Amino acid sequence: MKRLSILLGSLLVVGAVSYAKEAVVAPVIVEESKEVIVAPVIVEEEPGFRPSGYVDLQYRYYGKTENQENLGIDPDNTEGLVDPMNNGGNQRGRLQLAGRIQMTEKEKFEFRVRDWRSWRENDKASSTAGTETRLRYYYDHGQYADGKIDVASRIQYRSRGQINVQDAEYTLRLNFAKYLPEAVKDFTLAPGYMYSWNNDNEDNYFNKLGLDLYTYTLLPYGFEFEFNVYAGQFFYGRDQVYNYTTAASASYADQLAGAKNDPNAKIKDKNFELAVEAYIYKTINLYTDNTWTFDFNFEGGYDPYLWSQQKKVSTTFYDNNVKYVKRDQNSSYSLYMTPNVTANYKVTENLKVYAGIGAEYRNWNVEAQKDASDWRWQPQAWAGMKATF
Repeated sequence: MKRLSILLGSLLVVGAVSYAKEAVVAPVIVEESKEVIVAPVIVEEEPGFRPSGYVDLQYRYYGKTENQENLGIDPDNTEGLVDPMNNGGNQRGRLQLAGRIQMTEKEKFEFRVRDWRSWRENDKASSTAGTETRLRYYYDHGQYADGKIDVASRIQYRSRGQINVQDAEYTLRLNFAKYLPEAVKDFTLAPGYMYSWNNDNEDNYFNKLGLDLYTYTLLPYGFEFEFNVYAGQFFYGRDQVYNYTTAASASYADQLAGAKNDPNAKIKDKNFELAVEAYIYKTINLYTDNTWTFDFNFEGGYDPYLWSQQKKVSTTFYDNNVKYVKRDQNSSYSLYMTPNVTANYKVTENLKVYAGIGAEYRNWNVEAQKDASDWRWQPQAWAGMKATF
């Protein structure tokens, strides 16, 4: 009986194990919900165009040119013939308001107004007082030649109160810089037309057909180079007198009458002129923190070199206490350099104030090609503020 019980127990165990091996576990099916939750998709739109630009207000003081009181034909001033260096350009101030507004993606407007005032008592010389206004409007026509030529138009108006002259000019500007090495940032050819008129005389005007070249290049060691050429054919409303000597105070009628009796003089109603500017720039940072920046700056070069088809370049001399203008050369140049130190203080992210002090070294009075001489220093100081938006 006992053996039978053990046998039956063994069979039950073997049967249970065998059943367990053959059993299949049925999968558990979980029915997913048919409800679909759609999350909102936020698409950030690119910000639209917003006008931008800056406004800059500056006052600049021009001091007394080095040795300006001792330069002249008569150093002892026994006859009152001293002709001061940079006469008319000493001890004067200039208040300037300038700015630029990017009005639309294609339109830009620039303005600059300068008001000159002499600090010398009873000085009414035309070269020391007056207001100059320059307005420029640009329109971007886009890119051509597979995007390699930037094309724009510029309309300019100027009113030069110091010499009582106004002019208006249109230029088509073709920038070929993308054809050149990357260091060349600007290489613009600009054919154009200008009309200029004098406020006091109906026939004292000219038309000019011109072709200008503007370039700007980054050089090694942080130098920058600007080179510009202005070529123009002038057509005058009234005849011009060339290669002629006349008293500085002579009227136009007297000059014309005298030139008709001078076999060397030329009377023409047109002239071709070429002006060249060449500048080099360098800035060295002296100190910078979160709010202050101090820099040493240098610029200099030809400002400008002028060549005229007719002999219009003049020098001056005295004879019997009378000052004469002698137009007897085809070319002239003004060569200068201006080292200076500037300080900038950041008031806010969009407003800074600044100041600077330096000196300009230039051949102020004698610019005729054969006679250019007498370079002298003139101290300068300025201060201003610039707001961007």
